[in-house]
Amino acid sequence: LSGPALAKLVQCSGCTCRRANAPDDMTLGTWLQTLGVPIVHEEGFHQSEPHNYHPELLANLEPPVSFHRFAVRLPRESSEEQLAKARRENWHDWVQRHFARPQ
Repeated sequence: LSGPALAKLVQCSGCTCRRANAPDDMTLGTWLQTLGVPIVHEEGFHQSEPHNYHPELLANLEPPVSFHRFAVRLPRESSEEQLAKARRENWHDWVQRHFARPQ
C-alpha cells in the first residue's frame, strides 16, 4: 500500500470488519474501492490451492506470488510454530508438484 492509501484507511471511520472471519483481502478491496483508491489486479495472486487450477494455466503463468489457502489441517491446539512449519512444508510440496520447470 502507498502512504496516501494507508493514510486514507487509517482515517476511514467506516472501514471496519463485519466479522472476525471475514476474508481480509475482499474486505480491504471493498474499503479501498469505497475510498477511491485505485486497485491493481495481479495475476500472481490466487484464491485457492494449486491443485484447484488447471495444470496448463499454472505452467504458462509467471511464477505465483501467493495462494490464499495452505490446506493445512492441524488440531486447534497446535502452536503457531507447528502451523508455520506445516505451511512451509506444504508450500515446498506445491512448488515441486505444480511449479517445477522441466529441465
